Amino acid sequence: MTFESLPNELLLMIFNYLSYHEIIYAFKNLNYRLDSFLLSYSCYSLDICDPIIKLDFYLNRQLLPSISAIKSLKFQPNDASILNNKNFFSQYPLDLFYSSLQSLSLYQSQFEQCITFIRLLPNFKQLKFLSVGFNEYSGAYRKLDDSDTDLIRDIIFFQIKTLKYLEWDHKFCLLSDKFYKQTDKQSTIEYYRFNRIHLNQLQWIYYHTLNLKSIDCSYIQWMNMSCEDTIPQKLVYLKLKHISSKTALEEILNSCMIFPKLKQLEIQGELSYRKEPIDGYRWQTIIANHFPQLKVLKFFFTINQWVDSALPNELIQSFMTDFWIRERKWFVNCDYQALSDTSYLYTIPPINTHLQYSQYWTQFSTKTPNHISTLQKLTFYALQPEKISSYSRFTNVHELILKLKTCDITGEQINKLVCLSSLQHIQLQFEVDVKFFSDLLEHVDQRILITITSNNLQNIFQTINHNNIAYLQKIRYLQVESYHDDSLHEDFLRNISFYFPYIKQLIFTRNLTILSIIDLLNNLNNLTYLAVFFDDKIKMTETKIQRLLIKKQTNQPKKNIMCQLYGITLHIYISNSGYSDNSKQCSLI
Repeated sequence: MTFESLPNELLLMIFNYLSYHEIIYAFKNLNYRLDSFLLSYSCYSLDICDPIIKLDFYLNRQLLPSISAIKSLKFQPNDASILNNKNFFSQYPLDLFYSSLQSLSLYQSQFEQCITFIRLLPNFKQLKFLSVGFNEYSGAYRKLDDSDTDLIRDIIFFQIKTLKYLEWDHKFCLLSDKFYKQTDKQSTIEYYRFNRIHLNQLQWIYYHTLNLKSIDCSYIQWMNMSCEDTIPQKLVYLKLKHISSKTALEEILNSCMIFPKLKQLEIQGELSYRKEPIDGYRWQTIIANHFPQLKVLKFFFTINQWVDSALPNELIQSFMTDFWIRERKWFVNCDYQALSDTSYLYTIPPINTHLQYSQYWTQFSTKTPNHISTLQKLTFYALQPEKISSYSRFTNVHELILKLKTCDITGEQINKLVCLSSLQHIQLQFEVDVKFFSDLLEHVDQRILITITSNNLQNIFQTINHNNIAYLQKIRYLQVESYHDDSLHEDFLRNISFYFPYIKQLIFTRNLTILSIIDLLNNLNNLTYLAVFFDDKIKMTETKIQRLLIKKQTNQPKKNIMCQLYGITLHIYISNSGYSDNSKQCSLI
């Protein structure tokens, strides 16, 4: 069976995991049936900040035949390439999305722009998901005063009649702790995610939420509850992050007892074992007595100041009772680093997406064999080849960072620990020789992004032989890290073009001249994206750079080129659709 013959039901399931540009670029113009299906599909997710979307919009000036097909929209209102030119919203006014949009994500620094958008939110008739975030480090950022929060709170909670999910990424909480002074208005929101919240503000949520189901909070301040009638007893999901060693875990567990209908509890924190009770026996007693409906328990603790090497094994034994293993089937790992201040205690699979192992470690687990598929990022400072078989295998890591002291490990050994074929990005931040580099590339997919220092690449170029060239040519995505003492001379850049002829995306964290950029564009025929530091003494605007790069092309037919300059970083997007000498296209930015 071919992909084109799959039933529509399966195509719908596949498309649910893909964004607009991924669907269009992958499946458009394959055959008449798929093109018809793309036209009828009505659940596209559009991120207009995505570089591919930007390039497609500026070069082609069109997205979909019907804007009603867009169900999810994500953008940054202060994005220079979108709003400042008003190109996007002049062609697609926001009111076109009022009748069909279901998900809206806003992340920006311009506060007044945020207020403008929030005032318009009640116009969206099907909006179910709303995410609002602020860039606190922007010069345009300002704190929210009482009038701001009153206005925003009233609109979001009480004027959007279809809203079910709310994400509020702001250190100042949107909620009020004066629930008794509020009206009897009820919100339709069921799922909340906050950056920071007070426990009495949970009372406000419960008082004003018709059907509260879930709260996800990064920072929470706990205090004694005094009003039993305002306890959010309907809460079924609670997620707490950044529980520090300054807060007694015992107090947090006691506070959680006010949620008798909890079905899922997640806790993350950084603790000192000498101060915090984290043994399985204590947790078993609390859960059995106070959480009768709890089905899912997930925790991840970074443990500091562990000096007794016998403690990790004792601790893991407390999670090996029938209650944990047979009844609840909750399994626990303890990654003990003897020479480090940091160890990990966590349920399997881990809810933390990034683990760092700074020293040689010993892993204790209540589950064998142990495969971990949820971890997205992994950093190794040291690896012992002889102990790899005793560790969990990380089967779906997206980003691997190697900061090893030596290169005495092989690609095959790393592949036993991390499924290299699933990697999207690997950073090599140690001295790499050509043998190890080639061995590693043998096990990775060609779609992977490789980050490597220019010094390492220079050493590889000098020692490479005929047998290694084929592995280098697999690379499609490359980031070259350079430091102040590194030299990116002409021979080095020429080697980049020679050894990586099929590269599609190339990033330099070092200044390049306009002449070097031109050479790279002319020599790399498959290049679609180039990012470089660009601090040229001759001040050039984006438009001038763009016109110069187009003019200096030697390839035929000439390619479309779009340039964006953010600070000293120049982003160049290249399209193979052919260049048309049009004045409108020359002033895209």
